[in-house]
Amino acid sequence: AAESEELHEALVWLDGELLRRARHVSAGGSHDDLTPLVAVLEEMNGATNRLRSYWRTIKAQGDPMMSPALTALTNISAMGRELRLHVLMAGQSLTGKATGGAENRENFGARALARATANQWKMLAPQIKPAPVKRQRAGRWHLVVGDRLAEFQAPFVNIKDEEPRLIEWATGGLPVPDVTAMMLSPTTTAGTENR
Repeated sequence: AAESEELHEALVWLDGELLRRARHVSAGGSHDDLTPLVAVLEEMNGATNRLRSYWRTIKAQGDPMMSPALTALTNISAMGRELRLHVLMAGQSLTGKATGGAENRENFGARALARATANQWKMLAPQIKPAPVKRQRAGRWHLVVGDRLAEFQAPFVNIKDEEPRLIEWATGGLPVPDVTAMMLSPTTTAGTENR
């Protein structure tokens, strides 16, 4: 979803899917029947601004003041995990405004920060004291889960011009690769190297 209307419709659809799943479980259905879905929401600062602006242009008299897409984002973040609908949010600075509300940010199960400023640590992981030293090395990240902190190095992955192959892989029905085994394997595929 690249355009504002598409982003709006995608989030509203996800909220409807969340409700469908909740009704399935309430009617005695199993969580195991639910296909896991992962929504990757990139550059949330710009996206939420665009959603607010788009809602102002289409909102009719009597419609709610808040964008239904932002309401959907809050619902998905709060209830999605239990219903196997997961959200990954990315942004330069995930403020409360960018995530649908400061209370919504509390739904984050984990927070990954790269080259974060002192202010970002205070906002996103105030429980980590002292904040780690800011690393300038590309791909150096910190993962915060609850009160635990882990530093890790992300690999360089070049996916330019790979969209058709990635879509085929994601939708083709092949088994998910054992990433842990791949990472521990002493052999590498030609053309790849550790970075």
